[in-house]
Parts: sequence; C-alpha cells; structure tokens
Amino acid sequence: AVCSTGGFVLNKILKALGVKEIVALNEEPTGVFPHNPEPLPENITQICSEVVEKKCDVGFIVDPDVDRLAIVSENGQPFVEEYSLVSIADYVLKHTPGATVSNMSSTRALRDVTEAKNQQYFASAVGEVNVVEMMKKHNAVIGGEGNGGIIYPAIHYGRDALVGIALFLTLLAKSKMTCSQLRSTYPNYEISKNKMELTKDMNVDSILEQMAEKYKDYEVSTIDGVKINIEKEWVHLRKSNTEPIIRVYSESKDLDSANKLAQKIINEIKEMNISNNETIIKKEKSMKKILALALTLVFGLNVFAQTPSVTTTIDNLTPTTITASFDMDENCTKYHILADVVGGMDQWVQMFGTPLRDLVISWSIGVESDTTYTWSDMTPNTDYIVYVVAVNATDTSDVLMTTCTTPQAG
Repeated sequence: AVCSTGGFVLNKILKALGVKEIVALNEEPTGVFPHNPEPLPENITQICSEVVEKKCDVGFIVDPDVDRLAIVSENGQPFVEEYSLVSIADYVLKHTPGATVSNMSSTRALRDVTEAKNQQYFASAVGEVNVVEMMKKHNAVIGGEGNGGIIYPAIHYGRDALVGIALFLTLLAKSKMTCSQLRSTYPNYEISKNKMELTKDMNVDSILEQMAEKYKDYEVSTIDGVKINIEKEWVHLRKSNTEPIIRVYSESKDLDSANKLAQKIINEIKEMNISNNETIIKKEKSMKKILALALTLVFGLNVFAQTPSVTTTIDNLTPTTITASFDMDENCTKYHILADVVGGMDQWVQMFGTPLRDLVISWSIGVESDTTYTWSDMTPNTDYIVYVVAVNATDTSDVLMTTCTTPQAG
C-alpha cells in the first residue's frame, strides 16, 4: 500500500471478501513512500519476493490514491499491469455481455478477449475522462487503462483498485487456477515505450498527417495522435504537450518485435525531414486561398484573375511613426497599388464592415516599386497593420490584398 491511503482499506476489504491469511506490506499510512509508488516491475521487487517466501496465492499492489491495480502471481512474477484489466474484463464479460473500452496505448489483448466473446471493443483517446466518455457512449460493461486502472460502471465511473481486487479474486476462485495459470490463458503481447526527440524545425502535426497517409491501407485512428494497427501489432504516435518529443508506443508478440516496430517507424519519420518552415509556407498558401474565396463570396471581388506580388517591409519604427517600403513584381504593372495602416485588430475588423470597393476609392496613398512611405502621428504602444491593395486598372473587381503586422511602436 506504499504507506498511503490503501493502508486504511486493503485489509478490511480482503477480510470482507473471505481472505483468511493476509501478509501486509507498507500498510501504515504515514505518507512517506518506501519506494517509488509507481507500480512498475522495478518498483515492486519487495512484494514479489514476499509472495514466494510466504507462499501466497496472489499479491496486490495499489498506488497512493488506490485507483491503479497491479498483481503478482504465486511464483513471484508480475501479472503485468496491462493484464489486470484484461483478466477482470474477461470475468465481467462471461456474466455480463457488452462492449469494452481502453485507451489507444493499452494492450490489444483486451480487444482479443472481447471479440472472442463476440462483443465490441472500442479504443478511446488517452486519459481517464476519455475512457469514461467512450464507455458511456457505447454503454460498455467494463473499461479502463493499461496502467491498471479498472472502471466498472456497475459501481461507478472511475478507476478503482478495490473494485478490481474484488473482481479478480472472484475470477481466481472460480477458475480453480493459480495466478500464473490464469495469466497463460490470455494472448501474450508486450509493449515498447519510446520517444523521439524533435528538432526545432520539425513539425509534429505534419509528421502525424504523413504517417497516417503512408499507412492508410491499414486500420488507422487519428482521434489521439496516430495509431496504426498492422495485423496483431500496433504503433501509437502522440505528441507531447510538455516536451519537444513524439511518444512512440508499439506492441507485438514479444518485446524484441515491439522494439523493432517502433524503430522502423522512428526511422521512417526521420527520413521524412518535415520542417516547420515548409509547413508555415503551406499554411500561408492555404490561408491566402481561404481569404481569396471569402472576398469573392462576401464582396463579389475577383481575386483569382491575376496574382501580382507586393512585398512589404517595415524599415523603421518609432513611438509615433512607421516607415515601410514596397517591392512589386512585373504582374503589378496593370494594377494601382494602394497602402495604409490600421491600428490594432479592432480597427481591422471595423474596416471590413465597409464594402471593400468603397474602401479602395477612399485610399489616397499610392505606392510604386522601391518607394518608401512614412506614416506619422501613430499612437505609442499600439500594434499596427499595414495593408496593401492592388486594384486592376481596368477592372476594379479584380483586387489583391496583403497585410503586414508591425510590433508595438514604442
């Protein structure tokens, strides 16, 4: 119980379930953990030894808030956290047919067990709240996460190790098998957990999009990163919100195969060499197309006729002045080029309240290639937008507009 809240209840529930002999470890709830409380194999060596030495039938490990359950078999071997849910779901499904749910980074074994009983399995995004949401959506009878989090809606929609202990002990008693024998009845998979460091110029979203496209002929899910199911293997790619990494989780029949699958995917990503700069260019082009379409639909302007290019450069900023220069390509020769500034996004939005043709007529600043213009009497500490409009000399419905945002002047 890692000297936490589990110390208050584990003995009580085990006795209530009819367990005659209990060997308690770290049950005094002092709040001082005797070891890393994460119930991983490297942190549970003490109970693994005690189970064998005291000839126990089973060992239970809970985390500090008692919402995750890990199990140790009678031979001192970890049952493996992923299989806490798998075994308990197996028992529940035998008595209550229905759907099951786990997150996308959990073992495929739950899917196998569920489909073997002709029921439906669903994978949610990672996170307890996402699992619960999908369980409610599909009226699942059991669900949880591969970290030992058991969610049994007949009791409540939340991870609960105590509920898991009760269900597992019932399964073990009725099976007439030892823990290790019970474990051997389930499909065996192993998960490899890796991460790929990202360089500053790599764009995660583009990487995930291209991987989904590359493996589109397989079963692919994009509800949480990209998960690719390849026969009895899978790989799950997720970007981190806190680190410049991609998490690469994979599962296969053994750890070596899972590691090889993860490395194969990592190598493919490295070969893509997708940069943020390339992605920004693509997004800018997309935004221009969207703006052009919007102007056409809303204002009746034909912005697709030609594509004159005007590059605006902010040459100098003071608290009260903005100096900009303009460079135009050869396509601008048939256009009148007009420019002005607007202070802040509020004024920019207000400007669009006026039909664009009327605004064009009101602009008085004409600019030519390589010319420089200075606006004065600016308000200090204000972000300004320099906008440039190219109007076809013979067709005023042919309009191109670009903008250039200045940093705060002063």
